[in-house]
Amino acid sequence: MGEKKKKKSLLGLALSLPGRVWKLIKLIILIVVIVALIIGYSGAKTLNGFRKGAVEQSEYLYVDTVNKTANFTLTIENRGFLPIEIKIEFKLDLGISTEIEGGGKAVVYFYKTVEFDIKGGESQTKNIVFGPMSDEIIAKIEDGKKVYYTPSVKATYSWFIKIKDTTLDKEELIVVKQNFPPEIKDIKITPEPVFTNTLTHIQLNVSDPENDTLYYNYTMNGNPLNVPINATSFQWKAPDVAGKNILGVEVSDGKNTVKKTKEIVVMRPLFLVINTTVNYKESKVNVWVNSSKSLSSVPDVFYFRSGEQKTNLTVVPQSAENTSFKGEFNFTPGQYFIEAQAQDPENPDYVAKEHSELKIEKITTENKRAKVETTNVTIEINTKEELADVNFSIFEFTENPVNESQVDDKNLYSLKKFLRIDTEEILKENLSWALVNITYSDSDLPARTDETNIALYYWNETEGKWQLVKVEYVDPVNNYFLANITHFSIYGGFSTNRAPFVDAGDDLVVERGEKVKFVTYFEDDFGDEMVRCEWDFDGDGVYDYSSNESTEANWTFEKEGVYNVTVRITDKGGAQGFDTIFVTVEKKKGTGLEALAEMPAFEGASLLTTLILVAGVLGLYKKKR
Repeated sequence: MGEKKKKKSLLGLALSLPGRVWKLIKLIILIVVIVALIIGYSGAKTLNGFRKGAVEQSEYLYVDTVNKTANFTLTIENRGFLPIEIKIEFKLDLGISTEIEGGGKAVVYFYKTVEFDIKGGESQTKNIVFGPMSDEIIAKIEDGKKVYYTPSVKATYSWFIKIKDTTLDKEELIVVKQNFPPEIKDIKITPEPVFTNTLTHIQLNVSDPENDTLYYNYTMNGNPLNVPINATSFQWKAPDVAGKNILGVEVSDGKNTVKKTKEIVVMRPLFLVINTTVNYKESKVNVWVNSSKSLSSVPDVFYFRSGEQKTNLTVVPQSAENTSFKGEFNFTPGQYFIEAQAQDPENPDYVAKEHSELKIEKITTENKRAKVETTNVTIEINTKEELADVNFSIFEFTENPVNESQVDDKNLYSLKKFLRIDTEEILKENLSWALVNITYSDSDLPARTDETNIALYYWNETEGKWQLVKVEYVDPVNNYFLANITHFSIYGGFSTNRAPFVDAGDDLVVERGEKVKFVTYFEDDFGDEMVRCEWDFDGDGVYDYSSNESTEANWTFEKEGVYNVTVRITDKGGAQGFDTIFVTVEKKKGTGLEALAEMPAFEGASLLTTLILVAGVLGLYKKKR
């Protein structure tokens, strides 16, 4: 009975409270209900937002092979009114696992936790980074084929609202994709074959798995081409010198770059070679025109001109294949221009034209000296005795008539312009020396010509072969060279070799103390073998490594910085080609995941080694957490 009275008295006490206090209690209850509703609504709105676009992520998992990391971005929007804290646990599954003897698997993955603290009505973006990892971590070799693994990122979301804990554990598959490099499927050259001094269309067939925007960089023989970075095709004008040309193509999707080269052999279309000999006793000029292809008839046009007078030459075939024709005309001292042209039987739209210049004059020495000049040649002659009215001729032409098998230098490659110098026997017998000055233009030189190797040849009648004449001086800036000669006749000038094309690859970013493998590519127009490959790794001009057999080299950089690494290749003809790349050496990264740099061990290592490596990597990372 007493207890009932006590309870009753308490109820009565509450009922007897003043009205103001009762109103205050009701207000507090109302505020609590409103706050609860706000919290509940905010939490519900936030949780519901994860199903309606409050979470945004980048489409791809980007693999950085330089820094050996993988990353993607995640944006979370707080669509409620109160601040929330979110903790997301990520697991990056690399698709690499090893069977354990007796059953089970050892699976390699990355694990990390990322926390967000977001105010109401705001959003937050974070870059989720995994790694460092090995360059090979996204691929392995199976049965001789490369199998790509697309990593998947699984995340467990859990969060709470600060006033009242609210949790939701849910495993989500975040759809992220590895970024694969573009592929250069084909480089098409049209028309083929490629002829000198003609426009050629170059077309790339390139694909990218992610359809990324691609950027292009083109080089020809190591020199940049002026082509827009988004162009998959362009027009290239072939040089007017026949030979091999190396097209370099680099394609980048902004994350990965691939490289490919293509050899373009430039050929001469139908061309004509005019040559002359002068018979001083009979005052006749004998003219030959040789064709690179069989002609159906004699050349369409064949004449010589002296001053304004043009005289057609009567020519007769000298070969059964109609590739050589002969004519002649009587001369008096003076200047003659000989021209010929013929239609290409395989390409009727192309007409081969050739012209040559012949100057014949009588030399009278004064103080045992005389000078003869033509368009590109100046000769100062010094004789043992005074001479009067000696016939002398200089013939300039634009093709090489020398039979290369007769020349000891197997690397013979001619300039576009040549000359033949001849005279009567009396001048040959009395010649003390002659200084020959020959000028040329850059277009007369084949690509990558080593101008220091320019040479002249003279015909040794006793031995019946061409022999080298030493060139005394070459000025590649003003484009002329000088030579002292003691023989007539001579032919010149020739370039005895061309430098090989050398490509040392792309610029590199490496870690201090990391062993770096360098590989260079080279192409020699004459098929010369490499006799020496040298590497300067620190840019001081001193070559630190040399090999007579391999174009590969290994080097370890002990200090951080940017280095100019130059490779020099010497061919058996003595010509040298160069290329330089930049190597950036960074501080070595100190992380427990460095063991992943040896990830290929998962493919061929013993079971024990594999398990130790997996356990070590996971243990280190777990300990770090």
